[in-house]
Amino acid sequence: MKDMMHTGTKELRTERLILRRYTAADAQAVFDGWMGVKSVCDRLGWEPHRDISVTRRLLDMWLESYDSPTVYRWCITFEGKAVGDITVCKWHQDDRWCELGYCIAEAYQGRGFATEALRCVCAYLFDPVGFHRIQLRHEAGNDASGCVMRKCGFQYEGTHRHAKRDKSGEWKDICCYSLISTDRK
Repeated sequence: MKDMMHTGTKELRTERLILRRYTAADAQAVFDGWMGVKSVCDRLGWEPHRDISVTRRLLDMWLESYDSPTVYRWCITFEGKAVGDITVCKWHQDDRWCELGYCIAEAYQGRGFATEALRCVCAYLFDPVGFHRIQLRHEAGNDASGCVMRKCGFQYEGTHRHAKRDKSGEWKDICCYSLISTDRK
């Protein structure tokens, strides 16, 4: 059995994108692109940041976390501008699985950036890192996110009924997908 080899957040490149560590200089683009945008935050399950100072504090925490080789958090950039985020939000060492989350700034949605970034990150997490399973979830009704997952080869595993409460307290169903290292073509 292959051991996990945690390498942390390394710069990754696709045809159009650079996935890199965040910097403090990304704060304005992150705030304007998704952290301060209600329509994006609503799909992600958190309140939009009330002002850029909240985003700056969050980025400061993320920057400190990069000291750990088990932190995988990328700023998705296009033409030098921060346009999204893709992150390992949970992982399990012994069972070699992780869960990813991603978002794209509203102005950059519909251009295939999420699909491109997800494919790249999955390849990296399978090899060299050594995860066996990558899983993703989205709120039922967020069909665009499910479409990204399917384009990247993820298999729909089912819907967890009333698995999460939204900000108003309403129960939401969560759709679950996975990709196994042996599924890749």
